[in-house]
Amino acid sequence: MVRRLILTAALVSALVLVGCAGSQSGTKGESGKQGAAPADPAVPGPDGMFTDSRDGQRYRAVKIGNLTWMAQNLNFAADNSWCFGDDGSNCDKYGRLYDMDAARAACPAPWRLPDDDDWDDLTEAGGGKDAVGKKLKSKTGWDLCPQDDDEDELVGCDGNGTDELGFSAYPGGACWVVEKCGYVGILGGWWSYADRGEDRGRVLGIVSPSDGIDGDSVGKKGRFSVRCVLGKLPEDPSGDVSSEDAAAATAAVLARAAAQEAAEEAAREAMARRIADSAAAAFAMAANVPNPVPAGYRLFEMFTGDLNGDGQEDVVLIIKGTDRNKIVKCEERGESGDAGNRMVDINGRGIIIDFKEGNGYRRVLENRDCLSSEIDDHLRTYPYDIRIEKGSLFIKYGSSRFDECHYNFKYRNSDFELIGYDHHEMGGSMTVIKTVSVNYLSRKALIKERPSGTGKFTETWKSFAGPVPPKLRDETYIGCFDALSKLGID
Repeated sequence: MVRRLILTAALVSALVLVGCAGSQSGTKGESGKQGAAPADPAVPGPDGMFTDSRDGQRYRAVKIGNLTWMAQNLNFAADNSWCFGDDGSNCDKYGRLYDMDAARAACPAPWRLPDDDDWDDLTEAGGGKDAVGKKLKSKTGWDLCPQDDDEDELVGCDGNGTDELGFSAYPGGACWVVEKCGYVGILGGWWSYADRGEDRGRVLGIVSPSDGIDGDSVGKKGRFSVRCVLGKLPEDPSGDVSSEDAAAATAAVLARAAAQEAAEEAAREAMARRIADSAAAAFAMAANVPNPVPAGYRLFEMFTGDLNGDGQEDVVLIIKGTDRNKIVKCEERGESGDAGNRMVDINGRGIIIDFKEGNGYRRVLENRDCLSSEIDDHLRTYPYDIRIEKGSLFIKYGSSRFDECHYNFKYRNSDFELIGYDHHEMGGSMTVIKTVSVNYLSRKALIKERPSGTGKFTETWKSFAGPVPPKLRDETYIGCFDALSKLGID
């Protein structure tokens, strides 16, 4: 998602808004310093401040469009919330990061987590998605940009905004998966209440140096910032909101979510029918598919090449599951800003290999679930590049925002063994900071490192005694793994 965000100057695959000039989070013990408190301390008073009664922290609020927003990121220490890098000073500056379930319950009454309609209102108030980001950004802190549209190289820059809406969004970073956090200084991300199907949620984001804002689907276990909106705006300019109004607003959000789910179910059913039709067409076109694809799967791709050195064209079939519950709503939003209703198929994939023998074929490998979906994590790109070359089966996995891994499987000892593995580790600024290349035949590993993400790599060779090379048939998930740890290399 970050590649799309940076290269299109409009955040994507995962992300963004953070806030407050100076300090991101509220501070404790400020009651009485900011003027008279309103009747309900959880509602902004004339000074624009309110208090979270759960921990006494004070926050600024601002009216933008038809809603009153928190002008700082939430810093309430709920379960499943974290300080970036486990550093408390980051909570003081940027607020806490939350997974989606925690975010939905984190706002203090009568505040609530904004849904897609609320974010649309904010976007419209700021002049549309291509312009609102600059008006939401803080005037300081956005000091990193990709060099020449290359997200692997970051340079200092002035990506700051005008903060003319008073939202004070800071680039507090994010975590798409637990192990991959970063992007402080270039990116911020905020949760929407919206659900994007099985284990998916939606975040809104800004990235330096973009002036826009965009949204994308992420896993619900990702960690992003939270801004809350007041339950309902009253006509009274004092900003007082009753608990009844807040409850009614929350009920309206839930009703919209239920209507959206009904629409998604109809779209899911329609796509399931289209998939069934396309699968039948694929079989009709691929008359040279040697053996049947197992029940519950369909043909996705097919490759041919000599894999056992006998000079005959063997066949590699990529199969894909047909579970309709894994047809989910696409997170991408249309150009007009309306939530897209396109459905995507996130069923996983597997590998079948048939050797050509005489006039027929012999199945030598069937691993039905070792590959994720071709749109795994909604990256909009195929996370796997598969090819047959020089008698080997090569599989590349990864993307610019995650690590990238290369597998080299060779037919040896009557099985497909992993003889080579390369792992390119990405740092928080989206640069390669470490590469591990393992040769399972020579029992050696080359480690190249540059912790700063810039300059030349240092190289170290390590030897290892084992283990037996992994086999393709035993792999449960083709993805990046810590080869050094598995090999017992310090």
